[in-house]
Amino acid sequence: MSKRLNLVLLALIAVIVIGVFLPQNWKAGLQGLGWDVFGPATRLLDRPREFFSQIHSGFKSLDEAEREVKVLRATDAALKTENDVLHDLSAENTRLREMLDFKQGSHYKLLACRVVSRDPSNWWNTVIINRGWTDNEKLAPDLPVVTPRGLVGKTGLVQRDLTEVILMINQNCRIAATVEGSHDRGIVVGLGAPAEGKPRVKMEFLPRNAQISVGERVFTSGVGTYAVDTKPKDRKGVFPPGLFLGTVLDAPPLSGANNFGLYREATIDPALDLTQLDELFVILPN
Repeated sequence: MSKRLNLVLLALIAVIVIGVFLPQNWKAGLQGLGWDVFGPATRLLDRPREFFSQIHSGFKSLDEAEREVKVLRATDAALKTENDVLHDLSAENTRLREMLDFKQGSHYKLLACRVVSRDPSNWWNTVIINRGWTDNEKLAPDLPVVTPRGLVGKTGLVQRDLTEVILMINQNCRIAATVEGSHDRGIVVGLGAPAEGKPRVKMEFLPRNAQISVGERVFTSGVGTYAVDTKPKDRKGVFPPGLFLGTVLDAPPLSGANNFGLYREATIDPALDLTQLDELFVILPN
């Protein structure tokens, strides 16, 4: 084995020595012959390196793509958050502008307030506002509570810094009402917590011949509703006339077994989404 190795080493030395002393044209010829002989083997040996180089380059490109995706996702999330904030600010600005225009154009004495609390167990009945008798000495129970878009309800218990608002869908809230464009009057009563869908109110004690149709608007009539034992001097209408209550959703005619009834009823879709209450006004007495 050592003899063969010695022979190989001697052959290499001989080739180097010959290569050094050979003429230049012979060196070029031998170099060309070497490339012809060993070129295919060299290219074959270079293929794995090229293959793994391409794989490494692909992995690098994939890593860069993943980093770009992460950056884009973070940017997208930030833009969505910013858009939501801007949308909320725009909605609040529109709402406050609407409130300001309503207050400036109203002939009522209004006390601005904000909903600060809502009892989940009493969701459809009351809300709490951030005004009490220390904010205005005229703040008292049974005052109308409104927004520019319609009636919310009336004040209930008044405390030092907070006041309860009884919503119009509360079964204890009764409102004298009239149908727009007619002399037909009735009492709007809350139906309480809905089994499903939006809360509704109903209009009772409409005349049996009342000309009421789906889509007509209903407003407060300004006629007060009183307890039987209320003294005449204390009888003041709780709700002034002209406050928007909602639109007629259903008004079935008297027919069949109900044909002999004295009064008709109608289902009213409230003007406001009473699940989305923020800024309100209390109408104070003059």
